[in-house]
Amino acid sequence: MSRVFRIRRFAWCLLQEGERTYRTPDGRRVTKNTPGVVRVALGPSEHYYGKVPRSDGKPRRVRLCTDKTASKQMLAKLLTDARLRAVGLADPFEASHKRPLREHVADYGRHLLAKGDTDKAIEILNQSVQMYPEYTDEHNAYEPLAEAYLKKGDKKAAIETLKKYTGYSDTAFKGNIKLAGLLLEAGDTAEARRAFEGALYIRPMDMEEHQKYGELLLSQKQYAPAVREFEALIALDTPDKAGTYTKLAESDFGRGDRQSAKANVMKALEIAPSYEPALELLLKVR
Repeated sequence: MSRVFRIRRFAWCLLQEGERTYRTPDGRRVTKNTPGVVRVALGPSEHYYGKVPRSDGKPRRVRLCTDKTASKQMLAKLLTDARLRAVGLADPFEASHKRPLREHVADYGRHLLAKGDTDKAIEILNQSVQMYPEYTDEHNAYEPLAEAYLKKGDKKAAIETLKKYTGYSDTAFKGNIKLAGLLLEAGDTAEARRAFEGALYIRPMDMEEHQKYGELLLSQKQYAPAVREFEALIALDTPDKAGTYTKLAESDFGRGDRQSAKANVMKALEIAPSYEPALELLLKVR
């Protein structure tokens, strides 16, 4: 149980003439329910994991960190603490006693939200935000407060809460992504762009968000920054190369660079010769 390990990652794809493609011929993303789909390995996870016994003795998997040596040290500490608790030599509530009051308040708000007492949760979480506006770490009150507002159907309040949260925090990746999605639903694409940029500043290697942001820029006819996002995906070795080269070619074409558009659409067709979006685009750029 003291071994650290990485998790194998998988993706769903189609095989066309021996090549993998992660989009259907009509341009939709392949899912596990797509006819003819196969599952392929993408390689190991970035983070290491370990197994730690629960109170009932059964092992549970915990995420550690990206450095193997540090992960081993973290796991050793977790295992030692678990053994001491099992024989009664450690106070199971010690960690809770050491936590600051602001975290307990936010956790109580989460508890109320989980129980379905949304109004009370909003009241408690709002108090926590007002008392500790700059606290944006893991047990912050902003995220459950935004969730509570969404349960009440108040998207405007949820957006304002997440704006405050991301304004204070320089690590709120999920908060920026959630905010971007809500802003897109509200039709505020300019603010959604800022939220995506905030998320990618925090995690510049996140392929999924580069993809979403690139498609948003392309839909807005912001071709030059869209090129940047799709080029980043290529540099990050995206598994959906045919789709990405097609989007890159579309962005090139939009900004008037017909030569680059043709070169990139040909790259897409080299990977997936029957990819319909690339074939349709080729007719435009020739």
